[in-house]
Amino acid sequence: LNENNMFPQNCETTICNEGFVGLWGGCFDIETTTEIQIYDNGLNAPIPSEIGSLVNLNSLSFFTETNGNIPPEIGNLTNLNSLILNCNLSGGIPSEIGNLTNLNRLDLYGNQLTNNIPSNIGELQNLDYLALNDNQLNGQLPPQIGNLINLEYLNLSNNYLNGEIPFELGDILNLKDLFLQQNELNGEIPNELSLLDSLY
Repeated sequence: LNENNMFPQNCETTICNEGFVGLWGGCFDIETTTEIQIYDNGLNAPIPSEIGSLVNLNSLSFFTETNGNIPPEIGNLTNLNSLILNCNLSGGIPSEIGNLTNLNRLDLYGNQLTNNIPSNIGELQNLDYLALNDNQLNGQLPPQIGNLINLEYLNLSNNYLNGEIPFELGDILNLKDLFLQQNELNGEIPNELSLLDSLY
């Protein structure tokens, strides 16, 4: 970041002092950086793998046009409580996302993410908010999603998900908001969903 708290136009590799990591042309202190929020600023640069060095991050939020994939090194950020990436990302959701067991909020809506939802998303049992809507995700819903017993909000709409709705969704007893529309799901709605008394 420059003195105006803006990203420099040249986002090539930055050489930083020991204890810092170079991202988008700036240097971030590994020890003290706990939050990064990037809003629409014309950055248009990928999330570099070096992000995984900021192991003390609690919150990482992107609200800007960028490009590239979610780097698997994001799985190193095990102190994250909130991960919000609404920034035109492509590729799949890396399986390493299952390492982020302290997450309360995972919001990846409005990207161009493809492939299946990884089954180890069921490891994120502290989640209360999960939004994967408005992507290009396909395949069947993993039954492990029923392990997310603290979820209150689940939005998987506007994808290409197929197969039947897993009955394990009925295990998420705190669920209040459930959005599955605009997919390619088939079969019957599981009776287990009738147990979700909190659903609006």
